[in-house]
Amino acid sequence: MEYVHRCDFCGWSRNAGSAAMTAPRCDACGCGLTSLRRSDIPVPLPSDLEELQRLLPRVGPEIKHALRLAFVVLITAAAARWGFGEGGPAIAIVAFGIAGLFAVPIAVPGRYGGPDVDSARDDAAPAPAGLPSRHA
Repeated sequence: MEYVHRCDFCGWSRNAGSAAMTAPRCDACGCGLTSLRRSDIPVPLPSDLEELQRLLPRVGPEIKHALRLAFVVLITAAAARWGFGEGGPAIAIVAFGIAGLFAVPIAVPGRYGGPDVDSARDDAAPAPAGLPSRHA
């Protein structure tokens, strides 16, 4: 196979015998595919994120969860304090609620599009009765 049909959006690829595509959409995300010769595929350079991950110490999921929770508490407390200073207790409650709403992806990663899914914990817990499983 001399060619590769690759999705530039999600990274999915398939081997191909020619540059022509009978199915020009990605099987994973539905975006358009790019046809490249195998010899023309660029070698990915190490990203800044990979360098940062190499330099930082590895921490377990419990530490990550505690850090996320502390961040959410600080953000919501700061919003409530700002609201109390601007308009009293009613505005403090509103600011607390809005900050809490926007903090959900940070506090509950993976379920609402946040980073760092703790898949081992998610796989161990079965779906509640009457609800479909996420891994079905």
